[in-house]
This record gives sequence, structure tokens and C-alpha cells, in this order.
Amino acid sequence: MSERATTIVASRSVGDPAVVVRAEASLTMGAGDGEAGLVCSGPGAGLPEISGRIDAQGGWSVILRLDGATRVIGEGPLPPDHPFRGAGDVHLILECAGTGTADGDRVALWVDRILVADRLTGSSHGPWDRAGVLAASQTLPVGVVADDVRALVGSAYRATRLDPVVAELLAGAPEAWRRDCVPTGALSVPGALAGIACAPAAEAEQVEYYRFADGISLGGALDRLVADAGVRPPGRDCSAGPSDVAWSVAGEPTGRVVCFDRPAGGGRVIAWTDPGSLLLAVGTIAGGGYPELYDWWLGAGPGA
Repeated sequence: MSERATTIVASRSVGDPAVVVRAEASLTMGAGDGEAGLVCSGPGAGLPEISGRIDAQGGWSVILRLDGATRVIGEGPLPPDHPFRGAGDVHLILECAGTGTADGDRVALWVDRILVADRLTGSSHGPWDRAGVLAASQTLPVGVVADDVRALVGSAYRATRLDPVVAELLAGAPEAWRRDCVPTGALSVPGALAGIACAPAAEAEQVEYYRFADGISLGGALDRLVADAGVRPPGRDCSAGPSDVAWSVAGEPTGRVVCFDRPAGGGRVIAWTDPGSLLLAVGTIAGGGYPELYDWWLGAGPGA
């Protein structure tokens, strides 16, 4: 995702510059090749501006604009089951906060109450004195309507204490994509204690990890996922085709792995359980065949 050629920002002053600004709005985005989002901007050198955006491809991004140049702080796809696919209604929250540390500013973006981005900029650009709405398009016109726009300000940043279960999930995610993992917020998996989503995750669009309280809830969650997908994988080898099979480590049965074609949007899904850690994980890959899906899983799941 990159800065669009034509960008319109409608912003207003929040009063005195604030350490923390939280912008919120309900947006309706029409069909077209464009983006919509929220911004917070500051009076400092270079007129810094941070925006949180969604685009016509169903993706999100967080972008820093400074001295006329742009830098992508984070980007990725919305969760596969999210209803927004480039047009329609969506609720956004963007929070920009000066941490007062060498980590720089903290930027968080929520899409329909789901935290999709929680990033540190690595440099400080606040405090912030304006907040607003953004619309951007490169070619085709795009219409954006904003309702219930509001901004809240704070005089001090206080780091949120991380849920210890979320911390365990983050620590267990492969290090190569751990920095792209965020808590899932409103859980879409009934019975889960906590969850994280990592996007991208090497060759995968996204992988989600969920922790459960007991084995019954864990097994039931995988059964529901397969039933909701409307599939009955016939095989016994995920490297060859759609399958539902037990997986093992050193010959010892360890969990269950299910792989199948994604019912909508193309690509393939692989989901697995690890009863020893009460973990359910779901990975989605857009390209490649089952051998590639299986190879990705070998580095993403067992023991994760």
C-alpha cells in the first residue's frame, strides 16, 4: 500500500497540542479505487501527520507523512471473515500517542472494534493538535461519507498492560513475523481465552492463534470452523490435498490438522490444534498448492 496521488484531509483543531489524540468515525466508502481513514497531525517540524486507512482491496495501513515524504508504519489485510471488502460501512478508531521514550510514538488502529495495528514509529513527532478524516484516490473517483466524527485528547500516555495469555501467544509466534502480530480484540472464535492475528506471516496472508481453557473447547472450536466452511476434507495428507488428519512429533500423536480450499476469495486454509498448549491456529494462503501450504505449516505450527 502506498501514498495515493490525490488525497483530501478534512481536519479540525483539538485545542492545545495533546500527547494523546484518539479520532473515531463511522465511514461509508463507495466503490472505486481509493482509501478512507482518519488522521492526527501535529504542529511540529515537518508538519507530521499519521493516518490509519482502509482501502478498496480490503486492506489496512498506518502511514506517517513528514516533510512531504511518506513511510508505511504497518499494513496488512483485514481478517478473512471481515465483511468490508472495499465498499460499505465501517467504524474506525485511530490513536496517536507520544510515549516519551526512544520507541517514538505509539499508533493503534481499530476496524469495527478489532485492533488490527499497534505500532511504534521509532521516532517522536507529537504532540498533536488536529484530527480529521481522509479520502484518497489514484484513478477512479471514490465517495466517502463520515458520520459521528469525534476526537478525544489526553495529557499523558499510559502503556496498556498486556493480557498475560496474549503475551504467551506472542512469545510463541515465530520470531520472523512476531512484530506483525496484534491481539484480535473481539474474538471471532467462541470459547477462546485470547487470540492474536499475524499479517502477513511469511507466505501466508494471515495466521491466527487462539488459546483455550480445556481440550473440549479446543476440539469443538476446530469442529465448528470446519463445519462453518461447509467442507468435509477427504484426504489423509495435507501435502497432497484437502485432508483431516492427526499430526505427531517423533511418532507421538500431538494434535489434529485440517486443510481445505477457502470457500470464498480463493486460496487455501490450514487449521490445527495442539492440545498440549491448548492452542488452535488458522493460516490462510492465497497462492501455491497443497505442498506449499504444508511446507509453510511446518514452520508455523508444531510447537508454536
